[in-house]
Amino acid sequence: MKLETIITDFLSAKDEISIDQSSKELKEYFNTANQSEQEVIKGVIKAKAKMMSMEANELIEQSKNYISTPEFIIDLNEWITIKEYAKRFQVASTNVVSNWIKRGIIPSENVRTLPMLNGIKVIKAVKYL
Repeated sequence: MKLETIITDFLSAKDEISIDQSSKELKEYFNTANQSEQEVIKGVIKAKAKMMSMEANELIEQSKNYISTPEFIIDLNEWITIKEYAKRFQVASTNVVSNWIKRGIIPSENVRTLPMLNGIKVIKAVKYL
């Protein structure tokens, strides 16, 4: 197999199986390559590592907007605390919002309790009144 094809396969590999396969092919080629080809391969491996690191960092940044529980995943752009709800929608106090929850003005499907955060409640960020 040509080095160019092996490099293309290696750089385009996204899933675990194709990454493993293309890495194996690249390693096998590296073992028989001349010095200049080995330098090219080293550069390609560094570039792939940098790409993967950047993708991982992007995923980490995206995940900062989510809380995951066994029951559901909460997008923190869509779900907010009672305090934030009162502030965002200019409600007089958090007690008013809590009363809305108790009286059903805010539907139960739009309220989540997070046990891992001492039972804090989050509300779907839509205007109810």
